[in-house]
Amino acid sequence: MSVVYTIGYESTDIDRFVRTLSLAGIQVLADVRAVTVSRKKGFSKTKLAERLNAEGIEYRHFRELGDPKPGREAARAGDFRKFREIYGAHFSRIESQTDLTI
Repeated sequence: MSVVYTIGYESTDIDRFVRTLSLAGIQVLADVRAVTVSRKKGFSKTKLAERLNAEGIEYRHFRELGDPKPGREAARAGDFRKFREIYGAHFSRIESQTDLTI
C-alpha cells in the first residue's frame, strides 16, 4: 500500500522544502500544478526537477490534474464552493483521469 502526502511551498524556500521531503522519506514528487512557472526561486518545473533529482527524489508532472484558472481564481477569492465545483468537473474529465493513471 502506498502513502500519499501533500505539501505546499508558499511559505518556504527551496532548501527547506527539499529538506522536508527528504526527512519525510519522499521518493517521488507528483507535481499537480497546471502552471509550473513560479516567482519563487527554485520552484519552476525545470529547476525543481533538477534539484529534486540531485537529492535522489524523482519528479513527475501531472499537468491535467492541476486546477484550471477559473478554479484558482475562485480559491483566491475565497469561494470554495465554486472552487470545488470547478475542480470536481475538471478532475472528472477523461484527460485528468488518464493523467492520473500514467
